[in-house]
Amino acid sequence: MLTIQSSIGILETNATKLLKKSTDLENRSRRNNIRIDGIHEDSPSESWDVTEQKVKEVLMEKLQLDFTPNVERAHRVFSRKSNYNKLKPKTVICNLSSWKEKDFIVRQARKLKPRGLFINEDFADETIKRRKELLPKLKAAREQGKMAYFVVDKLVIKNIPVSTRRPTGQADPTDELNDSFASADLQTDVLYST
Repeated sequence: MLTIQSSIGILETNATKLLKKSTDLENRSRRNNIRIDGIHEDSPSESWDVTEQKVKEVLMEKLQLDFTPNVERAHRVFSRKSNYNKLKPKTVICNLSSWKEKDFIVRQARKLKPRGLFINEDFADETIKRRKELLPKLKAAREQGKMAYFVVDKLVIKNIPVSTRRPTGQADPTDELNDSFASADLQTDVLYST
C-alpha cells in the first residue's frame, strides 16, 4: 500500500512530466510564429487586416525581402494597460505559412539588425522563463570566447575559439545545427536543458 508521501511524489513527478509535455506542444504550435516589436500602431483598435498589411510592408522594406511574406495572421498582443501609447506600440504576433519562411525571416533579421525593429521566435511562457534563467551562462560562455546559443529551451555551449569562426557575412555555424552536432571538431562542452 502506498503511503501519502509516496503518492505525493508520484503525483509531483506526473505533474512535472505533463508540464514539460504541454510546454513542448505549445512550442510546437508556435513553430511558425514570430514576435515583432517596433511596428507603429495607428490606433488602439487597429484591425488584424491592417496589422497584417503593416507586417508585410515592414518585413519587405527593413529585411530587404524580394518576396511578399505569406502571413496567415498577424495581431497585436493583448495589453492589460488600458492606456494607448503611441511611443511604445504593442508587440505583433505573426503566424507565417511555413517554418522555412519564418526561419529565413529570423535569420535575415539577425544578419541585418534593422534599426528599431526586433524580430524573435515565439515560445511558450515556460520556455521564455527557462531561457532567461540560462542567459547569464550564455553570456559568460560567450565572454570566454566559446560558441553559445539556444535551441528552444536548451543552452548549447561549444568549445570553439573565436578565431576559428567564419568571418562576418558568411553563414553562421549555429545556423546549420544538424551539421554542427555531427561535426567532430565542434564538440559540445555543455548542454543545459530542462
